[in-house]
Amino acid sequence: EQMTIVVIMTEGITYDHMNLYGYERDTTPFLSSLKQDPDFVWKPGISAGISTRVSFVSFWNDVRDPRNTQQFIRKPTNLFRLAGKNGFYNQFLSAQGSNLLRDSGTEYIHVLYTEDSLTPVSGERNDNSLLLMARDIELHDKNFIVFHTRTAHAAYASNYAQNQDIAIYPEDGVDYNQMLVNTYDNAIRYSDSVIENLIKTMISRVDGPLYFIVTSDHGQLFGNDVAKTFGHGKLVSEIGRVPIIIYSVNGDQKWLDSARDFVEPTHYELTTFMLSMFGYDIDDRNEKDKIYYINGLGYHHGENGYIKIDKSKFPQHSIEYTVYPKS
Repeated sequence: EQMTIVVIMTEGITYDHMNLYGYERDTTPFLSSLKQDPDFVWKPGISAGISTRVSFVSFWNDVRDPRNTQQFIRKPTNLFRLAGKNGFYNQFLSAQGSNLLRDSGTEYIHVLYTEDSLTPVSGERNDNSLLLMARDIELHDKNFIVFHTRTAHAAYASNYAQNQDIAIYPEDGVDYNQMLVNTYDNAIRYSDSVIENLIKTMISRVDGPLYFIVTSDHGQLFGNDVAKTFGHGKLVSEIGRVPIIIYSVNGDQKWLDSARDFVEPTHYELTTFMLSMFGYDIDDRNEKDKIYYINGLGYHHGENGYIKIDKSKFPQHSIEYTVYPKS
């Protein structure tokens, strides 16, 4: 009868730099404060892609294997499509450009705001605009709401410039690599503040069961990986390290129990879980047990490469990652 699912899709946050996941710096004071809450579940996750656009087209279409072109084109398992068919009112508010949503099912979204359209309405830019919009967002009995943030995107410092009180790690007087790490960690601190305000605002406004799902489109590299580079967009598994967080308020315990059973879940496992919350069971006849993928920079037939994830021996043995470069 009533259910509100709120996805907070952050930009470029790797769990390696989150205090919630054991990082030594205090980058997630709010999320870390929820660790003892019985309705709060957090897991190290694996993203659907190595850049925002390919991660989005795989995530919102619930695509396991990027070589399955028809799933991108026909959208039989698109989250917005299926949520709408089961009575959910779909809203997507993004502090980034609309180009990132290509082939992600925008035709099934009832209310869509992106960077260009948010600013005139809210009077603010970047993630501050999302906080203002959340106060007035239209609510129905069944809601599927996505907030897409920007802060942890290079250049990191420019995205939290209006919130300097968040920045506790120095931007000046350090070498370039340390400056990147410091400004990135400041950006995560600001993202944690945005998440806190979005959660508290929606709790104050929503009646009935409310579920928050927090994750990121992809992770980041900091020069210490096999590619020896910074940023993202490289076909290496380290970029796939993203948080997956489920937080329930007045919700059904069965969903939290299912979330606790996750073992280093992939985005595909998360979106399939979300579809079950919408009322669907997804049967992929091509699926092999515990085999998943990270999409490369192209998505039709995995034409620009992909990474195969083999979790069949995990957790007794490490997850196996096999890179298939551009063919």
